[in-house]
Amino acid sequence: MIAKVAIVGRVNVGKSTLFNRMIGRRIAIFEDKPGVTRDRLEGTCEWSGVEFRVTDTGGIISEPTGEIELAVQSQVRIAAKNSDIIIFLMDGKSGLHHEDHLVAQLLRKTKKKIFIVINKTDSNAGKENMSEFYELGFPDIYAISAEHGENLGDLLDDIIEYIKDSDFASVYVDEKSEYKVALVGRRNVGKSTLINCFSGTERVIVTSIPGTTRDPVDIQIKLDDTLFTFIDTAGFFKKSKIKEDTDFYSYRRACDSILRSDFVLLLMDSNETATREDKQIASFIEKNRKPLIVVLNKIDLLDVKDTRSKGKKYIQQEVPFISYAPVVTISALMGKNIDDLYKEIDLLVQRFSIYIPHREIFAFLREMFVIQPPPLSHGKAVRLKFSFLTSYSPFSLILGMNHDPPALRKSYVSFLKNELRKTYDLEGIPIVVKQTRSK
Repeated sequence: MIAKVAIVGRVNVGKSTLFNRMIGRRIAIFEDKPGVTRDRLEGTCEWSGVEFRVTDTGGIISEPTGEIELAVQSQVRIAAKNSDIIIFLMDGKSGLHHEDHLVAQLLRKTKKKIFIVINKTDSNAGKENMSEFYELGFPDIYAISAEHGENLGDLLDDIIEYIKDSDFASVYVDEKSEYKVALVGRRNVGKSTLINCFSGTERVIVTSIPGTTRDPVDIQIKLDDTLFTFIDTAGFFKKSKIKEDTDFYSYRRACDSILRSDFVLLLMDSNETATREDKQIASFIEKNRKPLIVVLNKIDLLDVKDTRSKGKKYIQQEVPFISYAPVVTISALMGKNIDDLYKEIDLLVQRFSIYIPHREIFAFLREMFVIQPPPLSHGKAVRLKFSFLTSYSPFSLILGMNHDPPALRKSYVSFLKNELRKTYDLEGIPIVVKQTRSK
C-alpha cells in the first residue's frame, strides 16, 4: 500500500501552493483569497526515490459559532480516515488562530502521524509569530515557504524517513529498466556503423521494432539487464513536403529524437572541426537540458596515442557549452573502445538515480559560500538563505537569496555547478540553478 498524505488547515494558509509544489505541477488553482479550493485533489509526490499520494483538502471555512466545530470535525475526519500521514498547515504571517486550536485537538485523537508545518515564514511577520505555534504542544514544527520552496526539502526528507520506517509496501519508485536514447549527429559521422557495431557484441541483444508513423523503426539493445531503445533518426516527413535543405532537415530529425529521449549520445567526427550542424545539435541538447555523452568516432584515422585527452580538449575548444559531458573516443568501424562506451552509459544511468539529502546539499552550498564568497550585489554581501532540489535529471536547484535575482553572477553560478558536478559525480547531467529572493 502506497502511503497517503493529507494537507489539512483552515482557508488561505497555502494548502494548494504546497500541494502544487509537492507534486511538481500546477493542478490546484490558488489565489490570495479564501475558499478557492472546493474539491479534494490528489496527486503523486516523488522524493528521494519514494512515491506517496498527496491530497489537497478544501479549507476549513469560518462560519458562525457552532458551525466552525462541524466544519473542522468534517475535514479532519475525512483526512484521518483516508490518509496515513497528516500535514497540519498553518499561516505564520497571520499567526495562531482559534480554528488552529480546534484542529489540533481533533488531530491528537486520530492516532495518525502529524507534521506541524507553518507556512509563509519567509515574511517578517511569519518569523515573529513562530513562537505562538508552540502553544499547541507539538514538539517539532517545520517553518517553510511553500511559494518559494524554502525549507520544504527538510519536511519531505522527514516524511520519507517516516515512510521508510513504517509498514508501507511498494513505496519505492521502481528503478527504470528501459531508457530511450537519442543517437544523433550530422551525416556521415558513423551512426549506422555504431548501431551495427552494437549488434555484433556479445553483451547486447539487438532487435528492430516497428514504431508509430512518426517513429518508423527504433532499435532495442539489451545491455546486461537494461533495455535501451535507440530512437531512429530516419525521416519523419514525406519527401514531397520537405522544403528545407538537407542539413536543416537532418537537424530537425535530430531535434525530434532528442526531445523523445531520456539521454543523448552525440556522435561527432574526431578528424574534423565541429561544423555548424554539430554546434546546432549540441546547442539544442544543452538548451533542453538532456543528459549527454559525447562520442568522438573515427579515432582509427588519428595518429594520437592519448585519444581520450584529445577528445576532452576537442570538446572544450569546439563546443565548450557541453563540456560538462563525458567524452568517449571510439572507432565504430573497427569496434575499438566500444566497451568504454558501454561503461559510460552504465555510469550515466546510475547518476539518474542518485540521492543526495536536502540538508547535505544546503550544507555543501553554504560551505562553498564561505570558501569562495560570491561578488557583492549592489555593494552588499550576498547570502544563501535556503536551497531546494526540485529534480535530479536535470539536477535543478532553487536558491533563496537575500537579494532580488540575479543576486549571483553567471560566473559564480558556473563555479557552483562545477563544484557540485565534481563533488557528487554529476558528469553528463545538466545542472539548472534558479534564484529567488527569500524575504
